[in-house]
Amino acid sequence: MKTTLTILLSLLLSLALSAQTNLVQNIKGQVIDADTGWPLIGANIQVLNQENTIGTSTDIDGYYTLNELPVGRYSLVCTYLGYKQQQVSNMLLTSGKELIINFSLSEQVILDAVTIVATKETNVKVDELATISIQSFDSEVASRYAGSRNDVARMAAGFAGVSANDDSRNDIVIRGNSPSGLLWKLDGIDIPNPSHFGALGATGGPVSMLNNNLLDNSLFMTGAFPAIYGNALSGVFDLSLRKGNKDKHEFTAQVGFNGVELGAEGPFSKNSSASYLINYRYSVVDLISKLGNAGGGTGTGNAIPRYQDLSFKVNVPTKKIGVFSFIGLAGNSGIDFLAEELDPENPGLFSQGNQNLRYRSNMGVTALTNKHYFSNKTYGKASLAFSRAGVQTKLDTLTLALEEVPIYRDDSFQDRIRLAYDVKHKWNTQHSLMIGANVNQMSFTFEDSTRLADSSFRSLRDFNGSSNLFQGYAQWQFKPNNKWVLNTGIFSQFFALNNSYSIEPRINARYEINPSIALTAGLGRHSKLQDFQLYLLQTEQADGTFLKTNQDLEMTQSDQAMLGMDIYLTKGWSLKTEAYYQSLSNVPIERDSSWYSAINEGADFGIPSVDSLINGGTGTNYGIELTLEKSFVKGFYLLATTSLFDSKYKGSDLKERSTAFDNGYVANILTGKEFTINEKLSIATDVKLTTAGGRRYTPIDLEMSKLQGATVLDRERIFDEQFADYRRIDIKLTIRHNMKRASQEWSVDLQNAFNNQNIFAQSYDPETQSINTTYQLGRYPVINYKITF
Repeated sequence: MKTTLTILLSLLLSLALSAQTNLVQNIKGQVIDADTGWPLIGANIQVLNQENTIGTSTDIDGYYTLNELPVGRYSLVCTYLGYKQQQVSNMLLTSGKELIINFSLSEQVILDAVTIVATKETNVKVDELATISIQSFDSEVASRYAGSRNDVARMAAGFAGVSANDDSRNDIVIRGNSPSGLLWKLDGIDIPNPSHFGALGATGGPVSMLNNNLLDNSLFMTGAFPAIYGNALSGVFDLSLRKGNKDKHEFTAQVGFNGVELGAEGPFSKNSSASYLINYRYSVVDLISKLGNAGGGTGTGNAIPRYQDLSFKVNVPTKKIGVFSFIGLAGNSGIDFLAEELDPENPGLFSQGNQNLRYRSNMGVTALTNKHYFSNKTYGKASLAFSRAGVQTKLDTLTLALEEVPIYRDDSFQDRIRLAYDVKHKWNTQHSLMIGANVNQMSFTFEDSTRLADSSFRSLRDFNGSSNLFQGYAQWQFKPNNKWVLNTGIFSQFFALNNSYSIEPRINARYEINPSIALTAGLGRHSKLQDFQLYLLQTEQADGTFLKTNQDLEMTQSDQAMLGMDIYLTKGWSLKTEAYYQSLSNVPIERDSSWYSAINEGADFGIPSVDSLINGGTGTNYGIELTLEKSFVKGFYLLATTSLFDSKYKGSDLKERSTAFDNGYVANILTGKEFTINEKLSIATDVKLTTAGGRRYTPIDLEMSKLQGATVLDRERIFDEQFADYRRIDIKLTIRHNMKRASQEWSVDLQNAFNNQNIFAQSYDPETQSINTTYQLGRYPVINYKITF
């Protein structure tokens, strides 16, 4: 680590002393109506805080360009007659890439010729269909925070209501809910788990497939989300891929924790507005291992994580039939935890001393969409998507002679074909309606089995078939005046496998008491299908036949209510507080008296394999959240969040217990300062401080473990205990250097800088007849280099 810092300081000195030149670059983008996406012709864009007035207006397609501005940070304001103005601040313009800033303006309900109504200053626009429990971010924000590893899921761990005290994965625990309750969307398409080494049905994993360099303005929601979203209980990641530069070819190369990356974007031809955007990434640890070094420090011991992924977007505007968009995201990964290669001093978070585990996973999604206008107030959007997710697992136990004895096998995948159509119509400045429907053909090939005590194998799932999922929604927005926004809607879905269905009313509202204070509220019902592997688990009957005893399970429901207040303070400071209550029902539990509830699934890598379940379980989550934020102004930002929450459930024994995710509290401080040395060189420091309640766990029954020679949990004390509080400080240093036709960026993100020992898990060691404690990642530097040109 000292060597790395010495190299960076030497580099910094040489760059600071290098000669300066006049470095310029362009800012451009498009201005559209926020409700319909229709381009606004003649909108005015002005650069703020300049000695001389710098500005321009949009062309017939809503596009604008500000040519040859000196590199640095810029604030822009966009105005259009009859619309609320929108301002973006401190956007970074580098020499290696044109800066794209798009504006989505909301029409004023009552046009006042004297007063101009302004939106809250923000770098990305928050969707007005959601008025509470929503965060917006762009690619720069997603990459800025210390500890995020350029991963949007780990970035979200700094937001209020989110708990992520597990260094091994990027799972998102929202308000005490299971990570499996999260919905991932990409360009409006529901997608499988976008993580390498992710399990089927999970929503997270050790390494994300998503690339921050490709993201456009995106949204993260933590409850009572609008009716356009469904089949989710806890939250929504609504991500958008940006369009490639339609005027100029640009390239990116990057190497860091997430891999070695190459990216390109640009126009297909000079006479067309069609563009492409593509990025490929390969595991950097795998490349290093080929040079003779192992994967220690990544949490995998000596095991080498191998993965690669590809992301792309093609955008083709037409004159008569709208805009076509073709997107794709695909990746595969594999890792082998072999006992004979286990380092006792660095076992990793996943290894078992007497077992060999070989794991493979893959995921891919591609979608073709067409957005077309019937008028400047009405558009339709058609989409056709295909996705696949699969896993292959081999788990063996080693004998004393190091012979492998099969324990578990899994070779499963699931496909989805989705056809959807959405229509939005804006009657006037007060009323708009959005409706949509989609049909999903779900295909499953599940084959897994486990070894029994008599050395025979029991088939857990053996299914090759399909079913259909139908979804529809309607979302109405009403703005009585410029102070009120009211969104009401209904979502419904029907699952043909067992004829289960849901009808889910939703409502959220926002009222601005004055320009500095706003009240928000949300109320709604949400439902989610059970894990498909849980539906198709089979139980052997007395006559030797198999029966799918979970197939008739209905959807789990969550009724949610929230109240909030937003206070906009002076000079970019804001304060937000929210209180919420969630009541979960129809949770799968066992028929006989038991502690088990599917509400706790998603706490580990295991596949839900409990049969003969019924929808009788309940749960409650409630809490309060506080967010203090200083937007990025004059090189400084701060985000401080505190969440206090309680998460309980009842199984078939009717005893109330803490869920596996009932950590009690989480608090974060994220802050940073950017120093501009000259037009060529800037330095940024970022810090993240996290403290949270420790992970819930069921204590080990030591005496029974000694008798059986393996870990035996005390089933009378399910999730009764809690590890010590999770504490961690991450420190990041970034150096940016502008050259004539390129820009470079170096960063060192020191994860867990003070090497705090956070407990990961406990297990019984039969050799020492004692309980072993495994700790999470210690101090770990994440080094990254990026060049754009």
